[in-house]
Amino acid sequence: MKLTQAQLAKYMDHTMLKPEATPEMIDKTVEEARKYNTASVCINPYWVKRVHEGLEGTDINTCTVIGFPLGATSTESKVFETKQAILSNTIIGPAKGGIYENLISDMLTKRGYKLNFYKPDDNSQEIEFLIIKDTSVIPVEVKAGNSATKSLNEFIN
Repeated sequence: MKLTQAQLAKYMDHTMLKPEATPEMIDKTVEEARKYNTASVCINPYWVKRVHEGLEGTDINTCTVIGFPLGATSTESKVFETKQAILSNTIIGPAKGGIYENLISDMLTKRGYKLNFYKPDDNSQEIEFLIIKDTSVIPVEVKAGNSATKSLNEFIN
């Protein structure tokens, strides 16, 4: 399969993760992402609101990192960083769910649980994790808010 430049760009994240990034550098990254119509712009949490506003009217996603660059920080540090981002409204929309899923995954794996993922072929439901403990299977559905746990209810029934 041969992709055009425009098609290939939709598989790419345009990033500015330098700790010394300035507003001008962030704005230039957004401008370039808009020019090439990339899949997303990935930046440190401090810049999420600015990037999100700069991408309004496009289908380009805003992407951020927690525990960057290696993810080797403690779970407590990641929780603190995530809380700060959420409280300052820098994590917007569906990104919250992914952030919570990563935190839960980090906590569970550091406690020794082997995580399994459940998603049927018809994409009708998604259980983020299936934990196997002794002879039991424990489904875990992560929600960023108070929305219904439809997938969990269907899985249990």
